[in-house]
Amino acid sequence: MAKTFTIAILLVASIIAGLFYAIYSDPERHDHQLFELAIKTFANNAEKLEQEFQSSGTLPAISQTHSLSFTDLTNTQSTISLDMRVTGNAITLQFGDGESLLANQSILLEPFIANSKIRWKCIGGSALIRLRTKACRLGEGIQTQEIVSQ
Repeated sequence: MAKTFTIAILLVASIIAGLFYAIYSDPERHDHQLFELAIKTFANNAEKLEQEFQSSGTLPAISQTHSLSFTDLTNTQSTISLDMRVTGNAITLQFGDGESLLANQSILLEPFIANSKIRWKCIGGSALIRLRTKACRLGEGIQTQEIVSQ
């Protein structure tokens, strides 16, 4: 009886350890964090765009490049560039070369007004859907003031 109980405990402990290992070693975890970092970087730089859109209904022409630091798959600190530019009435966030599934991928954000606040909807881009934030996957609007204040 004691042997059976000990074996059952060891089996359960092995399963739990295996689950923790699988979650911790998820190679896409770093890419999810990088996507969130890109959205936060955009949010921190969106005020001028939002003011112009609020007053005229159009976006001003911009082109900015930011350097994002993140931990890559080998747990090494890496950087990847993020270009933000207006394309039509939307913003394209383009990732540069790097050690990430998001390298050379893009996100397309379009502004809209809801409850007197500007929100941004993910309307496209080449970034894999599974790497996007929940709001982008579900087509919900992103409010930059909420992101900046976090």
